Amino acid sequence: LFVIPIGTWIDGSNSEEGVLGMVMIYDGKYWKNVGAPNFTDPMDIAVDPQDNTHFWVGTYALGGLFEFRDDRFYVRYNAENTDGIIENVFGNDKYIITDGLNYDQNGDLWFTQMAATYPIKVRRHDGTWEQYKDFSKINGYGNTMRGNMLDVNGSRWIFTPRANFIFVYDTSTKRNVYRTSFTDQDGNKFSSERF
Repeated sequence: LFVIPIGTWIDGSNSEEGVLGMVMIYDGKYWKNVGAPNFTDPMDIAVDPQDNTHFWVGTYALGGLFEFRDDRFYVRYNAENTDGIIENVFGNDKYIITDGLNYDQNGDLWFTQMAATYPIKVRRHDGTWEQYKDFSKINGYGNTMRGNMLDVNGSRWIFTPRANFIFVYDTSTKRNVYRTSFTDQDGNKFSSERF
């Protein structure tokens, strides 16, 4: 079991110094706490499906993307060590908002970066970085992208809270769809204002 405290320096929870970052790991018998230098405002965590001592934590504003190996801090990623894929938004690395972390069936780590020019990012299992530039409709809403989920069909569902749609990217066909409403199993329609 992996637990992180979620909070941001802007929600009043701990001033501009941020919410202390910590990963709490329960192995079924004991708890272990894992931290890192300058690790604040954790937002999301993804555990490597092949190695549960290897995990990533996305942060809000005061961090970047943190990688942990063997249950210890390994490296903090930002523009300098990702060839600019992770952007230093507003010109400094104080505003790197990474969220929506999860692995796909190939072992690639997908995540979103709010306020980035291209908000959909991937760290491939071979260590290379990519960002998706061909989604013109969402690129203007990058400042509001948050969640990122993978469904059983391999499609990515990305939440854009201020854009009034959910973006769905089919990784097998490379096609994307923008949903503004959904109908549930009972025939009830939900508009984008409700999700």
